[in-house]
Amino acid sequence: MSSSITYQLQNILSGNAVEDTEIIARLRILLEEHNQENRLPVAVKPIADLIAQGIADIQDRSLQNTLIKSGFPSLDEFIGGFLLGELVILGARPGMGKTQWLINIALNIAKEHPVLYCSLELSSFLVSARLIATQTGISIDKILQQKLTEQEQQKMEALANQSQELKLFVDDNSYENINALKEGCGKEITDKGIKVLIVDYLQLLGNYKHKYNRDAETAYIIKELKAIAQTHRVCVLLSSQLSRAVETRGGDKKPQLSDLRDSGSIEQDSDKVFFLYRPDYYMITVDSEGNSTEGMVELIIGKNRNGPLGIIHQHVNANITKFSDLATVSFDFSPTRLNELL
Repeated sequence: MSSSITYQLQNILSGNAVEDTEIIARLRILLEEHNQENRLPVAVKPIADLIAQGIADIQDRSLQNTLIKSGFPSLDEFIGGFLLGELVILGARPGMGKTQWLINIALNIAKEHPVLYCSLELSSFLVSARLIATQTGISIDKILQQKLTEQEQQKMEALANQSQELKLFVDDNSYENINALKEGCGKEITDKGIKVLIVDYLQLLGNYKHKYNRDAETAYIIKELKAIAQTHRVCVLLSSQLSRAVETRGGDKKPQLSDLRDSGSIEQDSDKVFFLYRPDYYMITVDSEGNSTEGMVELIIGKNRNGPLGIIHQHVNANITKFSDLATVSFDFSPTRLNELL
């Protein structure tokens, strides 16, 4: 063992860490850094070999399984679906419905593919209550207050049987840092064949290495989540709060990439960035054509590494936390046109 490693180990074990979990996390980080420094470089490949392999992969119909449909027709028409190995960010201000939207996506995808929903904020009971509301059409308030009619009770019982077919798993462990989440979710991904990992939400994660520098901490977390996506060949959907700059901006207050909190690495390392925007949240009661904006949601595609940018129009029923498409028409806007819309 090198003197440098020995010195760092001594610092960790004799430092001011008061919890075993913090010591273990620091040791894992040290081990990962050591492995990265001593990893042998991958041999370079001729471009002709890469092109030949790429053509073979494109022609291989089995690779169609790497495209995961969201269950929202207009979104799937627009982006084609989620790719295994990519990191997708869902950004919004509080109250826009990030968690509800992710739960809807989880339910849609879990009909075909195994999904792991990692809830860092809500307990499994609250997540399940929202799932029940979305599936049965029963108000979330009635479910939580247990004010159910006999007919609604029957709906819930029927859902209990139907849910056996859903490939959805909920993890409500309060992971304090990305390293713990990486280990816990990594095991579940392997054991259950997970294709989509949903993490709700970024600002509740930390890491001991950069605990006093949020920008560096966020950059590290994003890179680790991207590594999970690529190593395990899963799509990672991560929600993130936006900065308060949205609230102080004039006009319609639509979000943009610069509103992503804490670090530019969120924008840089992600493959796709979505924003949820509800005009009625800002007391904008009608759109430019005079239509009511009640329940209207704009899903703004602010970044799409392999495709166009644009806006998908949806509707939310807040009582039952249900999102649905307003139309199945795709919108193909250039970056210039999107800037005009924003």
